[in-house]
Amino acid sequence: MKFDPFGGAHRAIDRQSERLSIDIVRAVRDTVGLDVDLCIEAHDRFTVTHAIRMARYLRNFR
Repeated sequence: MKFDPFGGAHRAIDRQSERLSIDIVRAVRDTVGLDVDLCIEAHDRFTVTHAIRMARYLRNFR
């Protein structure tokens, strides 16, 4: 399942938007379960630093 939980974030994402994005991914994972692969769309959305930070948060959701 491919989706974009990041709203209007581009190049940077504030902490409130980070939390919302993580909550969205958590809600999707809880709904679809572990048998569905998640593909989080973030192509060219963030700096390397922001991308790494978000990836670390999101890895918990497989």
